[in-house]
Amino acid sequence: MKKINIFIMSILIFTTVTLPSFAFSDTTEHWANNVIEEMSNYKIINGYEDNTFRPDEIMTRAEFVTVVNRILALQDESSKYIPDINRTDWFYSEIRKAVKVGIIQGNADGYIFPNDEITREEAIVILTRAFKLNQTTRKAKDFSDLSEISEWAKTEMHSAIIQGILTGYEDNTIKPKASITRAEALTLINRILPNILKTNVYQGLLTGNVVLYDDNIVLNNLTIDGNLIISNNALSTLKVNGVTVKKNVIISDKKHNSIEKIKVMGNIYEFSSEQEELSGYLNEEYGISFAIPNSSTVNLFSGESEIDYNKKDLIVIDAIQNEEFYLKNINTIAKLEIDKYDYLYKEIESGVIGKDYKYILFTDRNEKQMLVIKRDNVAYVLRFYNVESDNLIDNVLSTIEFFETEKIIDTKNVVYKNSKLSLKFTYKDKYVVVDDSYNTNVINDDKKFFKLFIQVNTITDIQEYNLNEIKLLLSSIVSKEGDIKETETFKIMNNNAIKFKTEADGKITYSLYVVIGNNLYNLIFKGDEYGMVEVGEELFNDIVNSLEF
Repeated sequence: MKKINIFIMSILIFTTVTLPSFAFSDTTEHWANNVIEEMSNYKIINGYEDNTFRPDEIMTRAEFVTVVNRILALQDESSKYIPDINRTDWFYSEIRKAVKVGIIQGNADGYIFPNDEITREEAIVILTRAFKLNQTTRKAKDFSDLSEISEWAKTEMHSAIIQGILTGYEDNTIKPKASITRAEALTLINRILPNILKTNVYQGLLTGNVVLYDDNIVLNNLTIDGNLIISNNALSTLKVNGVTVKKNVIISDKKHNSIEKIKVMGNIYEFSSEQEELSGYLNEEYGISFAIPNSSTVNLFSGESEIDYNKKDLIVIDAIQNEEFYLKNINTIAKLEIDKYDYLYKEIESGVIGKDYKYILFTDRNEKQMLVIKRDNVAYVLRFYNVESDNLIDNVLSTIEFFETEKIIDTKNVVYKNSKLSLKFTYKDKYVVVDDSYNTNVINDDKKFFKLFIQVNTITDIQEYNLNEIKLLLSSIVSKEGDIKETETFKIMNNNAIKFKTEADGKITYSLYVVIGNNLYNLIFKGDEYGMVEVGEELFNDIVNSLEF
């Protein structure tokens, strides 16, 4: 039986998905134009704002691994200490993803050198790690400068030459330490991955390595005589039936249900099959860990232990547990810490770690820094002394992880979903109790810091009023409950919303009204008098920002 090309077979079954063309202004006459166009169509590479690709510019290590990451659709990031990247770098996340799966490795001190130009031998080693290319013990003999290949790259380079992945120059050299251009990099990838599959149904025979790059791919009675690489984009919607892979399968999860439906004649590899060796700090009592360089020392502050404050890269951590912290915001907790010292601290950064925990970073006049993190009823205070390692504080902030212990149970967001009311949002169960008894007759008498009342009324003529008229009508109702301190109008999923802040007898209440069709949704947020001033508004705003109708 004549073997039918995979793309022809696809046309016979379904209308082929046509990819748009994204021509760059400076590649039309370039020798690598076809490859550049193809990679651009797949959105594996991007051009510049002036519609150029600059194919002959040198590629950096960060740029190269970013392209590889996109092909694999990598998601998880390393928690290692990486001294030469910080969170403001465009490649910050990409480098951490590549380190996580081991396709890029640093030197003995952990330096990655992301801005360095990538050499031909470095590129081949990275591609070999990422796509599990065949290795051979044979030695290539065709080029005059093979002796210049670095010892750590010899196997990969000789294998790439023998397989025709890496070709030489007219002067019979391979130039292993020459920097690689953007066009050359894409050409290498194209030789290794001649088949990048998008959404479609595929049957027949496919020659060479295959990447499942997109979602909703169907493989039906298909034979692949190279490696099959299943990107994270393809995993959740992939359908497989009667598939044979003559070499290896590379996937992020060996236990994925697609694997058992594939006849694999080689091996099954995960993107990364090794656990990361972490150098870091772990406090099992207070459930916190973060990455640090080998030169760093972490001491737990107890008020009695002796600490050598002259040590290089010293971090002193204090974990303070206080039930009152539930109702204090990060600013109040930080002020309590600052007030313990005679010298002044200045805030230089604030934000959120993960999705829930707020932090503030301070510095004093001597450039000593203090990091304060609020985690429900616990405050972590980290003070940094004699910092010499590159990006120490930045790495600590970016690698902090929290976990449950017997002493601390994480408060996580939970989802409220009521199909009868067509309402969905997230809230912190430890803090808030939801009372929707007005509509459901189910009374919730739980005692927590804050209570959210939900009331939905049908008002048949509400569409006859404009937003200002509705606002005036609601203001007259809300003002009966207390003095209106703030009013805000905005949109939630293209629906008009009005939020009020009222005060009565020193107690604050937040009310939200949302008009959807003839229904008026009213969310009323009340709670602990002191807590409303501190964290109540934050909690209510989190609920409002997560609302879905």
